[in-house]
Amino acid sequence: MVEIGAPSVMAGDFLATDAVIVLDGRKVDPWIYVSSANVLRRHLTPEGKREVIAKFLKAQPEKSDRQIGKMVEADNKTVAVVRGDLERREEIPHVKARTDTKGRQQPATKAKKAKPPAEKKSAKSEPEPIEPVELITAAASKDDIGVTNTGEVERLRTRNKELENKCRQLEIKVEGLESEIEKLRAENAALRKAKATSATNSNGGAALGDALTEAFGEIAAVGEECGNTFENAPENLRESDRYRAFDSTAETLGALEAPDIAPELAAIKIDLPKSRRARSYSERLVVALEAMEAGIAALDDINANDPRYPAARALSGELEDVKAEIEGCDVLQ
Repeated sequence: MVEIGAPSVMAGDFLATDAVIVLDGRKVDPWIYVSSANVLRRHLTPEGKREVIAKFLKAQPEKSDRQIGKMVEADNKTVAVVRGDLERREEIPHVKARTDTKGRQQPATKAKKAKPPAEKKSAKSEPEPIEPVELITAAASKDDIGVTNTGEVERLRTRNKELENKCRQLEIKVEGLESEIEKLRAENAALRKAKATSATNSNGGAALGDALTEAFGEIAAVGEECGNTFENAPENLRESDRYRAFDSTAETLGALEAPDIAPELAAIKIDLPKSRRARSYSERLVVALEAMEAGIAALDDINANDPRYPAARALSGELEDVKAEIEGCDVLQ
């Protein structure tokens, strides 16, 4: 038996009503009854269902989205979208409280929980203290070290002794190579000096002043080029031995200055080695060294009774110092 209290509920144009439907002794919400009896059996399209939702909202905007959705078997999010459109067009009022499915009044929008203020980090946080780590030593008690750990300690000791022996062998080998290098340098210097005194120039000799001016000009040029090579190298190559040799050579050559040559010494004829085309930095420095060695040999030939002897001794000493600096450059090693 169905009893409908006045005013009656219409299935077409919905009317706002407070009537109660008594269905088989149970009180039923009239809007739910109308929805199940008329709307759900229509097999509405999504657009048609949105129109039905809009009519429900216009009739009772105070009902919640979930309650309206239950009536028409629609998602509450779909109801919320339709409600938003109607509120923007001012077809339904904005309600502050809505009636949920259990008949309770709930706020239309829930207040967002305020986030606790974030703790400000100090400009410079102090690092956490590092707890000291206790090292296991050979003097530890037997209770602390088991059979397996003791064997590991012995294995590491044996390996350590092997590495120490190999390291010592390498040190002995390096010492032998260094002494051999020093010996070869001395022999090379002796051969250069002998070559400078015995070789003849194809042009019949050159003036000491002109030869030294050309030699020091070449030394300055090599120093500048070595510096440019280092500066233009990629960052990851500058720490290599090769490019550090360019840097140190540029610094050494840049600090050298050509000595003052007295007029009475500048005209002395010296015998230069036969000219050749030098390409690398080391070859160009060797040519400059050969010119200085030829000049030193000519200055050493001046007799002590010669009035030019004091100036010759001073110039020869300066050239020897410059020669030693150049021979120590890394590009020649």
